[in-house]
Amino acid sequence: MKLSWTLGEGLELRLLDYADTQAWFDLIQSDREHMNPWFGWLETFQSVQDAHNFIQVALGHYANNIGMKAGLWVDNKLVGGVSYQEIDWNNSIAVIGAWVSQAYEGKGNVYKALLALTEYAFNTLQINRVEARTGVENIRGQKLMERLNFQNEGVLRNSLLVRERYLDEVVYGALNGEWVPPPPRP
Repeated sequence: MKLSWTLGEGLELRLLDYADTQAWFDLIQSDREHMNPWFGWLETFQSVQDAHNFIQVALGHYANNIGMKAGLWVDNKLVGGVSYQEIDWNNSIAVIGAWVSQAYEGKGNVYKALLALTEYAFNTLQINRVEARTGVENIRGQKLMERLNFQNEGVLRNSLLVRERYLDEVVYGALNGEWVPPPPRP
């Protein structure tokens, strides 16, 4: 898998590395309240050592070709994360995800990043299915997946535990050979 993607206009995806530990921790700390409704793992992410451990696991997934976590960088500033949360080679499925700090929402960065991951999964990895999940209350995330021409495939009830509360998730999918890339976003 690639280590980085240059997406234009100062936007880049780069595989997270140990050198990014402090920046990763600082970004999550600064945006914790914004992320709280969607990410249960924030409860266990409390120190720079936790950021280091997160990156260590992510690099292990990358080395074993079962996932990839990348930083979303704008003008060399870390502003979010994108991932192949899981790559299931037996069933030819890649699960993608992303988040961006609140200050960088609505600028098309996540759109471009997820478009790049989807195209790479289909064209280079030859994955059959790319999937994404978003909370039923995350309307912005749902609209993003629809703009990327993913199909709403239904709701998984009580599929995500966040702070002792189960959330429902909308599943979006795209199939290789059937998915039509959307036009570039300005």
